[in-house]
Amino acid sequence: MKQVFAMFLIIFIVQSAAETLFEVKDSSDHTVLNVSTDGLAVMNQGDTIMVISTTEIKAVIDDSKALSRKFSVSTTSAKKGVYTDLFDVTLGSATMRGGSFGERYADFSPQNMFLGLDAGVATTPSGTTSGQFNVFLGNNAGITNYSGYRNVFIGENAGRKNYSGYANLIIGHNAGYNNTGSQNLFIGGSAGYDNTTGYLNTYVGNAAGYKQTSGYYNTYLGYTPAYYKTGGNENTILGSFAGLNNSSGSGNVFIGYSAGYNEAGSNKLYISNSDTSTPLIHGDFSAGNIGLGKLASTSYRLDVLHSTSAGNFEANSYGTATRGLYARAYNGTSSNYGIFASASGAGTNYAGYFSGNVYVTGNLYANDYIEFKSDHPLDPGNKILSHSSVSSNEMLNVYSGNVVLDEEGNAIVEMPDWFEAYNAEFRYQLTGIGSSAPGLFVSEELKGGRFGIGGGNPGMKVSWMVTAVRNDNYAKSNPIQIVSDKKDNEKGYYLTPEVFGKSIDIGIENMYEREAGKKQNE
Repeated sequence: MKQVFAMFLIIFIVQSAAETLFEVKDSSDHTVLNVSTDGLAVMNQGDTIMVISTTEIKAVIDDSKALSRKFSVSTTSAKKGVYTDLFDVTLGSATMRGGSFGERYADFSPQNMFLGLDAGVATTPSGTTSGQFNVFLGNNAGITNYSGYRNVFIGENAGRKNYSGYANLIIGHNAGYNNTGSQNLFIGGSAGYDNTTGYLNTYVGNAAGYKQTSGYYNTYLGYTPAYYKTGGNENTILGSFAGLNNSSGSGNVFIGYSAGYNEAGSNKLYISNSDTSTPLIHGDFSAGNIGLGKLASTSYRLDVLHSTSAGNFEANSYGTATRGLYARAYNGTSSNYGIFASASGAGTNYAGYFSGNVYVTGNLYANDYIEFKSDHPLDPGNKILSHSSVSSNEMLNVYSGNVVLDEEGNAIVEMPDWFEAYNAEFRYQLTGIGSSAPGLFVSEELKGGRFGIGGGNPGMKVSWMVTAVRNDNYAKSNPIQIVSDKKDNEKGYYLTPEVFGKSIDIGIENMYEREAGKKQNE
């Protein structure tokens, strides 16, 4: 028989015309093997199921006749039942196996694509979506997935325990290892490792959100951000080690390396580049406040601190009043500005505009006069009336009034009980009204809260004015220094260079603005 087959094979090789050289038929007279000049064909009930020729090797799989057919590649040990097929192709899928026990490492079908040892091995497609449209790449990726659908798992053990979760994108070794939730995005080794029921979360970075088991709408980005969080919702944590120890807080925003590292609460804002209790920016969303340079107090909407010794400010208390902005500065070796503001350009410019009362606890300095504006009393709709403040080289108080002289041309003017405690060095002015009073004079100087007027006409109205120098403890401790040297760094610079015909570039204010800009750019 072998000799006959060899003879026909030789004829097949040398023949140029396509003709049958040899046939084998079954008991029903169906050809099961056909050797022709075109090649070798294996047939079943008249259907060609495999062709080997000089142009192709083809296996034809057709289940139209209710036949279960597949194309397989096996090892020699398969015939002993020890080993399964290494490569199977059926009408609906292609599967590859390997290892000592024939573990599956590839399975491609119209429903799913699995590549990796036992990737998606438990997935069972059914209905229209259940267990379908998944892509798992990596050993044991989605190994326990049963009905989950529209998932993408890439990496060894990625989405390993996902059973029914759907629409997850998980990339990285052990990323989403315990995930059973849905619509999560985990990228990075062990990112979202312990997530079970959490959904709609985004964790990007090695071990990002590692221990978070539940929660939703969380976004973590960096190396191990929120590593020890086990719960909490709606957190945004960006930066390596940021929010590391926040276990279950919600509504937090931590931005920067180690920002909010040990913050345990909810609704907090931290922007910093270290684990610090005085971040660059800190806020409390529940109280609606924000702090710059320290932890924001609930009594301030904006709390700003610049200090080389924060403790210097803790003793400064202004009661329980709510402050929209609280700015402080302290440095023992330089000038300090709690708020530094400037405005320039076309039109009207105000470095600060206050609608309401302004309270000053210390001295008020001005390079120029202080101007007071009000609606013009005769044309309030169209004009402004301006008045300048009165300047002096002393801390002066001015008091005035009117008095009517008695029948002897005298009068006593009563002053408040605090007058002499608050003032000293009294100066007097008297003016008669209605007629001349050449003999009008101060008959008694201030003493015991009163002073006397004499020498006037009986019944005359007299206007009086007393000017005094402040004599309270604050004034005595803070006397006016009329002439002072400019600081070393301010010498050669002007408060108002333009009025001396100089460029504004040598203005003191411009100098400090340039220095502030340099520090921001460093």
